[in-house]
Amino acid sequence: MRYFKFLLIFVFSVNSFAQKSNNNGLYYFKKAYKFDINQKKDSAFYYYSKAEKQFYIEDNLYNQARVILNIGNLQSEQNDLVGSEINTIKALLIFKKLNKPFKIFTCYNKLGILLKNKEQYHKANEYYNKALKVADSLNKTKLQLIATSNIAINYKQQKEYQKSIEMFYRVLKHDSIKNYPIKKARALNYIAYCNYKLKKKDSLLQLFFEAKEIYNTKNHIPGVISNNLFLAEYYISEDKLSEAKKYLNESLNIAKKNKRNSNILLILKLLSKVNPIKSGYYFNEYTNLNDSIDKVQLLHKNQFAIITYETIEKEQKIIIQKNTIKTKNKLQKLLIVIIILSILSAIMLLFYNKKLHIKNNQINSLQIEIRHRLKNNLAMVSSFINKAKKNTNNINEIENYKTLNGRINSMKSIQELLYKNSNIDSINLNQIITSIAKLSENGFKSNKQILIKTQIENININSKKAEITGLIINELITNAYKYAFINKKNGIISIKAFIKDKNILFLIEDDGIGFPEDLDNKKSSSFGIKLIKGLTNQLNGKITFSNKEKGTKISLTIPL
Repeated sequence: MRYFKFLLIFVFSVNSFAQKSNNNGLYYFKKAYKFDINQKKDSAFYYYSKAEKQFYIEDNLYNQARVILNIGNLQSEQNDLVGSEINTIKALLIFKKLNKPFKIFTCYNKLGILLKNKEQYHKANEYYNKALKVADSLNKTKLQLIATSNIAINYKQQKEYQKSIEMFYRVLKHDSIKNYPIKKARALNYIAYCNYKLKKKDSLLQLFFEAKEIYNTKNHIPGVISNNLFLAEYYISEDKLSEAKKYLNESLNIAKKNKRNSNILLILKLLSKVNPIKSGYYFNEYTNLNDSIDKVQLLHKNQFAIITYETIEKEQKIIIQKNTIKTKNKLQKLLIVIIILSILSAIMLLFYNKKLHIKNNQINSLQIEIRHRLKNNLAMVSSFINKAKKNTNNINEIENYKTLNGRINSMKSIQELLYKNSNIDSINLNQIITSIAKLSENGFKSNKQILIKTQIENININSKKAEITGLIINELITNAYKYAFINKKNGIISIKAFIKDKNILFLIEDDGIGFPEDLDNKKSSSFGIKLIKGLTNQLNGKITFSNKEKGTKISLTIPL
C-alpha cells in the first residue's frame, strides 16, 4: 500500500511541475517583453496581462508591479494617457509598499511626463520634483540629471524660458556631466533655444552647433532631429529660409527612416512655412499621416480591450474545461497505477466508480436546487419592480424598469455557469464574477470602450450567496455603463474581492463622472440603487458609495 501511495504522489508531482514550468509569471513576462522590444504591441499586451494575473496568483508583488508599469508604457505609446496614468499609479503604490526607491523614481518621472503631455505642467512639476528628491536620496547622478532636465524642459513648455535656462545650467555644472555627453548636448540645445526665445543672440549658434556635434558623434537620432528643428525655427525667425529648409529636409529624411511619426508631423508643419509653393503638398501629407496615426492608435486601444476580454473569456473556458475533465484526469492517473499494481486494480476501480456515481447524483440534485433558486430570485426582482412602480409617478423612471428584462436575461445566463460547477457545496467567486463581467458587457450594447478588470481572491461561497452576489455585481456594472460613462467613450471598471475579518470585501471603482447626490439618502436613490441595497440586506451585508477624485468607489461587505 505504501508503494502505491508513493507512485500516486510521484505522478501528481510530475504533472504539477510540467504545468508550472510553462505557466509561471516569469515565463509570460519574458515572452511579453520579447514582443514589446520587437514592436509587436498587441502580443506584448496579451502576455503582459497574463503575466500580471499569474504574478498575482503567485503573490509576487514586485514583478506584478513591473508588469503593470510596462502595460502603462504600452498605453502611453498609443496615446492612452488616462489608462497609462492609472496603471503607473497602481505600480507606484506597490513599489512604495515594497520600498523600492529606484522604481518609485521611475513611476514619479513617468507621471511627470504623462502630465506634461496632457499640458498639466504644474502637476507635472510636482512629480518631477518628487523624482528628484528620490534621486538625491539615492545619490544617483544619472537619475538626478534626468529629473533636473525634465523639470527644465517642463519650464520651457510653459514658456518660462529663464527658469528653464537656470535648471539646464545646473545640469551642465554637475561634477559628473562629462560622463553623460547626451545630457550635456540636450542642455546646450535647450539653453540655445530658450535664449533665442528671449532674443539673446550672443553665442546662440555656438551653443546649437556644439550640441549638434555631440549628437552627431553619438549618432543620437532624437537629439539630431530636435537640434535641427530648433535651428530651423531660429532661421525662419531670421528670414533665412534656405538654411531652415536645409535642416528641415535633413530631419524629415532621418525621421522617416526611423519611423518617428510625431517628429514628421512637426517638420511638415514647418516646411509649409518655408516653402509656400509646396504648402498644399505638405498639408496633405501632414493630414494623411495624422489620420493614419489616429487610426493606428485607435486600433491598438480597441485591440488592447479585445485582448483583455478574450483573455478573460479563454480563462473561463479553461476553468470550465478543467472542471469537466478533472474526473477523467483522475481516472487516467489511477489507471496508470492500477496497471503497475494489478493486485489493487479491481478494488480501486470499484471504489472510484462508486464515488463517481454518488457524485453524479449529487450534481443532478444541485442543478434542480439551483433552478428552484433562480425562480425565487426572479420573483424577488419582480417584487422590487412592482413595489417601486406603486411609489412613483415618474414616467421616465417607469420606462427605465423595462431595461430590467435585459438584466434578468443576464441573470439567467449567469445560472448556466452554476449548472456546470461540479462542487456541490461551494462555487468559486473568481469564476462567477469574471463571467458576470463578460455577460454584462454582452447584455448592455454600447459603442463605448469600457474595460472591466477583475482581481478576485480564490474564495468559495455557497451557491445561494453566489447568485445574490452575482445580481448585485451585475447591477453595479450596469449602473456604471449607464451613468458613470454617460459623457465618456472610454473608461475602466475595476472589481476586486478579498477576505477581511471573516467577510468578503468587494471594491468596485470606475473612472467615470462620479455622482452629484448622496446615494445613502433614500429619497434620492434610484430604483437600481434600491434594488442593490435590498439584495445586500438579504445577505446581511453592507454597501457604501463615495466619490473619489475621478469616478466612483463602492465598498460591498458580505459575511462569509
